[in-house]
Amino acid sequence: MAITESWKDHLRLEVRAPLPHHKSTTTLTSWRAQSKMAGCQHFIAPILGLAGLALAVAANFLCAFVGIEAFKGNLSIKFGIWQLTRWSAAVEGGELEFSESCVQYPEEIGVDSTWQAARAFSILSPIVAFTCIVAAAVSICANLGKTGWNLIGLGFLFAAFFQGLTFLILQSNLCSNDPILEDFESITGINLTINDCQLEWEAYACIAAVVTYVLTSLLMFATSAPNKHF
Repeated sequence: MAITESWKDHLRLEVRAPLPHHKSTTTLTSWRAQSKMAGCQHFIAPILGLAGLALAVAANFLCAFVGIEAFKGNLSIKFGIWQLTRWSAAVEGGELEFSESCVQYPEEIGVDSTWQAARAFSILSPIVAFTCIVAAAVSICANLGKTGWNLIGLGFLFAAFFQGLTFLILQSNLCSNDPILEDFESITGINLTINDCQLEWEAYACIAAVVTYVLTSLLMFATSAPNKHF
């Protein structure tokens, strides 16, 4: 009887023994899946930051940030922080065709301190954003910890702040009744209608860049730091 009971106990152990192993395997698989998902989430931040950088570069260095009406409202001359729109006309097929391109401001155009500040922030913002993007990408592999991850997120907030300050251009002599518009008329021969600047697509791209940077920062604050286990 003792032998029989011992044999039954041995059979029970053989049946029950694999169960803890099965549970451990399931836990390990679940942990790997969660780690992989967390790893994918950490790639969102640099990708989102890169999208914001592309928007910021387009907003800062092309030639359609604001527009001013010309020829009594029949045409809008577009101005950027660093460049302006040049219109050219050509006769094709008996019809007059207009085209536009981006050119540098004439040296005779005066740039006041507010405009210069907007230009400075238009350079500073992409530099900070690019640095944060590289740091976020490195952090995924280098395991900088939560403190480092949050500092990168804070950097994106600074990038958003600097990008928003490019709207100082609206307070500069470009968008006021100052002599710069008279200088522009005398240099180009274009009769401008003196009024407030109207926002063009680059200004909206600037707003989108600010929002994207802020979202990137909030995402980094809300997620855990990357680790080396995925």
